[in-house]
Amino acid sequence: MMNAQLGKTRRFPQMLAIGDTVKIVEGPFYDFDGTIAEVRPSEKKVRVAISIFGRAESVELNFSQIKPATAN
Repeated sequence: MMNAQLGKTRRFPQMLAIGDTVKIVEGPFYDFDGTIAEVRPSEKKVRVAISIFGRAESVELNFSQIKPATAN
């Protein structure tokens, strides 16, 4: 089971690319939508551009803190 979880983590960066829209699912920016600006697979981190009070900001997140945004 643990190997299956690790496999998912390794594949995650390939599922999303720079410019893709994601939903933040954990942390202080929970429920924000953002755009991936940078992916660092070796560190399991991404940099996501979000809008706070109409201003563009960049936040660094772990892979586990985001999921692909779904169209409604």
